[in-house]
Amino acid sequence: MRDIPYDVDCYLTEPRASRIIGPAVMNPEFMAPAVRTMYNHIIKNYQEEEFRN
Repeated sequence: MRDIPYDVDCYLTEPRASRIIGPAVMNPEFMAPAVRTMYNHIIKNYQEEEFRN
C-alpha cells in the first residue's frame, strides 16, 4: 500500500496474522488481460523477502 495517494491507518494484529497468495492458472498462455495484469502485479510486488516472513 505504498503507492496509494492517501493516508491509510495500519494496525498490528496479535498474534500476527498472514496469508499466502498463490496465483494459479490452467494455461498461462490463455490468461485474460485482467488476469495477466493481476498475476504480473502479484509476481512483481510480492516476491520480496519482506513478504515471506
